[in-house]
Amino acid sequence: MPMTVKERDQYENLKADWPVYDCSYDPDREHPFRAVPLADRNTELAADSPAELRALVRADHAARIQGTGR
Repeated sequence: MPMTVKERDQYENLKADWPVYDCSYDPDREHPFRAVPLADRNTELAADSPAELRALVRADHAARIQGTGR
C-alpha cells in the first residue's frame, strides 16, 4: 500500500532527523519501513509505520549511546 501524506511527512522527517540511519520504504514488505544504522549494517529495524520506526530508531540509538559509555 502506498504511503499516505502524513506517513510521507513523518518518513521524510525521520530521515532528516536521523542521518546516521539508512532509512528505506518498500510497500511490498511485511514491515515496509526499515532503518539500518550506518555504524552497524548487520542490524535492521523494521516497522509498519514511520512513527513506529522512529520509536525503534530512538531506542536503538539510546542503547548504542549507553553502550559506548557516553
